[in-house]
Amino acid sequence: PWPRAGSQLAVALDLAAGASRPAALGPARACLSFQPATDFSLPGAPFQNEQCFDLSPEMRSYTYSVDITKIAAPPTGTLLLRIASSTWVPANADPAQHDQRLLGVQFGGARIP
Repeated sequence: PWPRAGSQLAVALDLAAGASRPAALGPARACLSFQPATDFSLPGAPFQNEQCFDLSPEMRSYTYSVDITKIAAPPTGTLLLRIASSTWVPANADPAQHDQRLLGVQFGGARIP
């Protein structure tokens, strides 16, 4: 839900790089951004206020904060939150693997503190 007028938005997200991510790939990184949801169709407006976090292998809480005091609440009263990360394929990282899936980061949940 959209915060009350003049409020800051803070969302705690539980994210992890994943225990099976090869160290050779370097640290996993997740970038969070949002957009006001003007309707519930496919998003058309650009996402904004990107904040990136280097993730630990185990699940951990990361806080995404944004000043939305100058952004009008959309008619839906909601926002879309995007979690973007680079992907990797287990079979490309380890020839003994047959897993061709594109893996990103693990999402464990979101909450408003």
